[in-house]
Amino acid sequence: MAMCNRYLCPWDILTSSASYYDASLISQFIQYFTPDTCQAFIGGPDHPEFSLDSYEPYFKTPYCIRKFEISQDAAKLCSSPLTYRFSLPVHNPYMPRQLDIVGTLDSDKNTPTLLQKSDLMEIWHKLDNQYLAPYGNVNLLILLPDVQSSIKDQAVADVLEKYINKDLAKVSSDANAAGMEFTITSKPGSLLIMVSGISESQPLLLNTILEKIRALKVSKHAYDRAVSDTKLMYQDMRLKQPFDQLQDLETTQFAQLPAFYPTELENTPVTMADVQAKVDSIFAQTYSKLLVNGNFSEKHAIDVATMVRQTIGSKPLSTTRHTPANQVRIKPGHYVYQTTAADLETTNNAVRVNIYCGSDSNHKDAVIIDLLVSLISRPFFSQLRTQEQLGYTVQAYSESHDNGSIAIVFCIQGEANPLYLTMRINQFIKEIRQRIAACSMEDFKQLVEASKMLRIRVPNDVGFESMRFWMQIETGIYNFGVREHKIKLLDGLQQHELLERWDNCINSETATNYTRVDMQMWSTKASCPTEFELAHYSEEILCLHKCLESAGYNVDISELQSFIESQFSAALPAVLAKEY
Repeated sequence: MAMCNRYLCPWDILTSSASYYDASLISQFIQYFTPDTCQAFIGGPDHPEFSLDSYEPYFKTPYCIRKFEISQDAAKLCSSPLTYRFSLPVHNPYMPRQLDIVGTLDSDKNTPTLLQKSDLMEIWHKLDNQYLAPYGNVNLLILLPDVQSSIKDQAVADVLEKYINKDLAKVSSDANAAGMEFTITSKPGSLLIMVSGISESQPLLLNTILEKIRALKVSKHAYDRAVSDTKLMYQDMRLKQPFDQLQDLETTQFAQLPAFYPTELENTPVTMADVQAKVDSIFAQTYSKLLVNGNFSEKHAIDVATMVRQTIGSKPLSTTRHTPANQVRIKPGHYVYQTTAADLETTNNAVRVNIYCGSDSNHKDAVIIDLLVSLISRPFFSQLRTQEQLGYTVQAYSESHDNGSIAIVFCIQGEANPLYLTMRINQFIKEIRQRIAACSMEDFKQLVEASKMLRIRVPNDVGFESMRFWMQIETGIYNFGVREHKIKLLDGLQQHELLERWDNCINSETATNYTRVDMQMWSTKASCPTEFELAHYSEEILCLHKCLESAGYNVDISELQSFIESQFSAALPAVLAKEY
């Protein structure tokens, strides 16, 4: 409990390098280490000088107890005063000495304040006025010159991240003993440092990290270890489940980020000179975003920012670099992306269907979509996971994108082919409309009250609060007061608005600007449809063809279409919409 609550444990104070030491106190304790006050336990094979004449009662293990005969010289040595100095560990500089609380309870100040903004840095501050604990978070994002990121840039950034974290292992150990922790994330165009824990020594810890990165000299041994760790990371990426790979693919496709496959990164050579060149140039030109949240005053935040500027000592970055980059804006239409899983051994496929149905800047859109997701998420899981057992990962949720749009996302991972999984999602979307229309006034009121309670609930600690603020500061899309505004909107929401939103955006037959993106991850064990097949055959025919293939039947797709048309004619979609 002490560790979880961030209080100092006795073993952190009395052992290791956790605190100062009192040599005289230890000297007094050492005087009790004499032959008359000590027992020696010796275990081993039989020895002629010892007669094992006693037996342990449970396992009948033989033993003996004897008093050692101490020679006069040994006794004189033990009784002589201690004349040597203790060689004690170096003091841990991060141990807190003062746990005073800076803030006071104030429910009206719940958002961070932009204290300063210049061509080098923007400084955000939020004083803890809810938890009143000696705890805080300091997040620092350092934006680097905007380069056209290549696979080599990504590989160098990955190796550098592993190198820095290994190089700071001793700092990390001392920080943990003092109730703090930190993470460092290196990317081709940025460096992110996040420090959390007991607040007093966080500025010192952040300064230590920056100074060590600035003075870093790459050594052969540490470089080899970082390269080895990076390759292991790429192997783990390659073995990701298809569902997780689809999430990564969605990020790279619609955030205008380059997508590199793990196998490409594994085969990209990174030299010591590459890593050292990255280190030498990392602070040449920067623009920083700093959030100081928790048990810190405004003066503390300004002091941290001053320290960062002095330690980095960089020139300003171009103003175009630190303008938030929007994601790709998707025009109305139905788009399908297909790719193959990186893990050659997996038999799982995955499907992710994004249907765009609102704007994140329109808070009423977000409230309506949240209620719709509350209505459909459990039935989606129950139907496709519990009843049809299409896979272990079956989810329906809403997701906001950096371009300001909100999508309802349907995800399934399972061994059925992606075309069939997509068809089952389509059928669910058609059938669930009736449930939305039949929602009673009582059920609607319960949905609204549950949604309000989720928003009223205070984050568990200052760390969760910091992450909520940081996501907005990092992207440059600020909606700090959105929670309170959405609670007010919920009170005025009408039941019919849910069905109207469903028909206007999600129902493909009635939506005016239907915008949908299907992302399919195919296992290498299943054959993905060709571009020709996608262009010339219906979704139903393709799905049936792939189902027959997976069952071991080698059927020509054109012959299959002719047969189906002769047997079922116009009834084909209705037949294939049923569960196989």
